Amino acid sequence: MQRRCAGGEAVVAIGNPLGYDFSVTSGTDAAINEGDSGGPLIDASGHVIGISEQITSQPGGNQGPGFAVPINTAVSAMKQQQATGKVTYAYLGARGQTITSDIAGALGCRRTRALMKHKPSDTVTLTVVRDGKSRDENVTLAERPRSS
Repeated sequence: MQRRCAGGEAVVAIGNPLGYDFSVTSGTDAAINEGDSGGPLIDASGHVIGISEQITSQPGGNQGPGFAVPINTAVSAMKQQQATGKVTYAYLGARGQTITSDIAGALGCRRTRALMKHKPSDTVTLTVVRDGKSRDENVTLAERPRSS
């Protein structure tokens, strides 16, 4: 079941932090601690919406934002693994930055789409804006190298 989530929603994180069994935290800022990776992240309706992955913190601390893999991404990876024995991701070969709605508006962009919705060998159309002029370019996505 695909569902959009927003920051600040109440969730429950289940994990095994620091070797303690069956830890559960909840709230709009449910803690993800060292050792919780792989535990489910559940919304207020009881749906699994992600898998806890990591926490960004200073060495020796557990304070910082926690991250989870969206459940749709995890299910897609699982199906690929079962079908082909490996998981691949599309790769454009260029680095960029997150395009916020403010940046998109300033550039006159109509919409953006994530590469995660595509697979290697898909052809996508990119609109390139340079010196105030735009043109469309068709590019074929490669398989993301392991080091990226």
